[in-house]
Order: sequence, then C-alpha cells, then structure tokens
Amino acid sequence: MTLNAPVNGPALMKVFKEMLSKSVTTDQIYRMIDLFAEDIKRTPLTNQEVPWLAFVRRRGGLFKRITSDILPVDSEQVKFDPRLEKYLHD
Repeated sequence: MTLNAPVNGPALMKVFKEMLSKSVTTDQIYRMIDLFAEDIKRTPLTNQEVPWLAFVRRRGGLFKRITSDILPVDSEQVKFDPRLEKYLHD
C-alpha cells in the first residue's frame, strides 16, 4: 500500500530504533505496518491525521494485536451458513 503523505523520516526512524531496542523484531514491525494499512483501508484517517504519526500513536495496540493468539480475520472470507440467514434480518 502506498501512502502519498509526508513522513518525518528522522522521527520515525527514532521510533523504529526504540522499538528494536525493546526486542520488537523487524518482522513484527512489518506486520504492524501491514495491519495499520488494513485498518485505515476499513476506517480512513481524518484529513487532520498524518499517517506516519497515526501509526506511531497506535503502535502499542498494533503490537498487542500481532502478538496475541487471536489472528485478525478478513471479513471478506467469512461466509454465513444459509440456514442462519433468516436470523440476520428482523
């Protein structure tokens, strides 16, 4: 995913360096970035939010999500049993 937005490279690199010093692996950082991108596809950022800074602010929650036993589910892959269809509508 490409975000055409300005990035404060030195500040973001400082955050990544801090994360690495706290034993967050590069693979985990990549997974957090991917998860962040999925999140903002579903719920776009406001015009006032800068993407790189929004990532920095959400990094704690993103890390918890990638390290939990519960994996994110792609809602496009979820299929309802047709027998339950009548219960989905009032």
